[in-house]
Amino acid sequence: MVNQWTKSLMAILVAGSIIAIGAAISTTPSLIAGILTIVVFLIILYELETNPEIRFEIKFPEKAYVGDTIDITVRTIIARGIGLFDISLPVVKSFDLVDGNNVHIVYKGFRYIDEEFHYKVRALRRGIFQMGTVSFSYFPSMGIINGISETVDLKKEIEITPKILAQEKLRRKYRTRVRFPRAHVSNTGPVSTDFENIREYTVGDPYKTINWKASARSADGGSLLVNQYEKEGTKSVIFLIDGNSSILRGTDEENQLEYAIQFALSSSRMFLASGFGVGMWSLQSNFNERSDYVLPSSGMENMRRITNMLLRIEKTAARKGKYNLGKAFYHSLLETSSTVILMTSIQNDNITEISDICKKIASYRGRTILVDIVSYGILMKYSSFSSLGSIFSQTMQASDWKKIAKNIPGRTMVIHWDPTSQKIGHAAGIVMGVLR
Repeated sequence: MVNQWTKSLMAILVAGSIIAIGAAISTTPSLIAGILTIVVFLIILYELETNPEIRFEIKFPEKAYVGDTIDITVRTIIARGIGLFDISLPVVKSFDLVDGNNVHIVYKGFRYIDEEFHYKVRALRRGIFQMGTVSFSYFPSMGIINGISETVDLKKEIEITPKILAQEKLRRKYRTRVRFPRAHVSNTGPVSTDFENIREYTVGDPYKTINWKASARSADGGSLLVNQYEKEGTKSVIFLIDGNSSILRGTDEENQLEYAIQFALSSSRMFLASGFGVGMWSLQSNFNERSDYVLPSSGMENMRRITNMLLRIEKTAARKGKYNLGKAFYHSLLETSSTVILMTSIQNDNITEISDICKKIASYRGRTILVDIVSYGILMKYSSFSSLGSIFSQTMQASDWKKIAKNIPGRTMVIHWDPTSQKIGHAAGIVMGVLR
């Protein structure tokens, strides 16, 4: 078809050129029409076969929540070119098209085109997404020049945040009377006279805190126990989010990591509203990568930093080796005496590493609440009946639980949470009960 159009156009061009030359030589008025014919032909040819001039303007909200329906409007302006335009508007991964169409075929003639396209998408996953990429293909009418395909990056992004579930505030306020800086680690202050609990003696404890009666009544009769008193200052918690392969069972939109992030975000809001200092760390198994973290601090400005960090947490490639937390984590643990809430999924291949982390936290006088996000419900939603046997063979067995129970230190509490059958408030209620 293109060759036929090309031959026809060339024939017209040659005929017009012969007529124009003859008119110029003979100066015959009747032949001057030939000159006008070639001029008109060149004008039409210019309009038909020039590269298109097209631009896009896209509008959508900058922020939304997981599950929200988002209205997208794309203004398309075509100033040059005659032919068909195949336009593909952005619908990125982790979004579903729920209304309208993001692919359009537009024919441009001699008239200028200014048209708006509307469609709706639903956000399926949290994160920061580039939504400004539009691609198009141009097919010229006459076919003398080749068609083109281009991608236009409008450099616009949208921030999708998990919905923060309302949770009950702690009845007891742990707000300090001293105002600490919010952008860095703050000391918890001097020891008060408010009794907290009894624990085993560790090197560096003052002798005056030894509880001799409790030590004499201990099971082995030889362990020294000391009284631990609350410190004046803001109580702090540090969420530790495991982003390794052991917590990624399920789909991209529904897996243990996504549930862990939703739990951490909702609980952080509640802790901050109750006067706690909240910190956030991502757990990695590569010593060459720097962990993302937010130092424990109070105030709703810290909530903004926590949210920004959680939106950017992505899975890390599976690597052998110990988890990497870095010096900043343990320095913060010493300074704030924080309770660590470790969000992970205990599997056969990470028992040793999880146990080592809990032991090291205990050596820094920290207490760990290990939230084990079980994967039974998630996997059964997306697996066939024939694969259920392999699912259960990969998960923890009774002997494995005995093994990890033996290795985890006494200052660690394990909470098993199935997010498909138990709401976030169920696990959060257990955590709050431990912290009260």
